[in-house]
Amino acid sequence: MGLTKAQLWTCLALLCLGGTDAAGRQQRSAMMIHCIIWAPYVNTNYPTPVEGGDFENITNVIAASTCKNPVDIKCQVAGFAMPYQDVVNMGMQNNINCNLWTGLTCSDNEQPSGSCYDYEVSAGLLEHDGATLW
Repeated sequence: MGLTKAQLWTCLALLCLGGTDAAGRQQRSAMMIHCIIWAPYVNTNYPTPVEGGDFENITNVIAASTCKNPVDIKCQVAGFAMPYQDVVNMGMQNNINCNLWTGLTCSDNEQPSGSCYDYEVSAGLLEHDGATLW
C-alpha cells in the first residue's frame, strides 16, 4: 500500500531486554515498533430521516477503504475533522458507537437535535518493524 502525506501513523515502541551475563553486562536487547497506518477517511452512509441516523457499517467501510484488514478504526464528523468523542463530550450528540466490530452507529432518536451529524471512518492497519502485516 502506497502512503500519502494525508495518512497518519500511531506507533508503540517496545524495548525488550535480555538480562545480564556473569560479568553483569547487559545481554542483547531488541526494539520492536508496532505502528498503525491510518487510511484516508471514508463516508459510506449519509444520515437521512428515512434511515433514522448515520450507520457506517464496518463491511461497507472496509470495502470503500484502502485498508482491507483493519486492526482499529477512528471516527469523526465528516468535513470537520472533529473526533466523535469530542462531539459526545461537548453534549452535541449522544450514544455514538465507533468500534472495529460494527463501525459507527448513531441513532437520530437519541440526539438532542433529533438528527445525527454525518460521520466518516478511517481504518488502520498494523505495520511491524517496517513490514506491513496484512
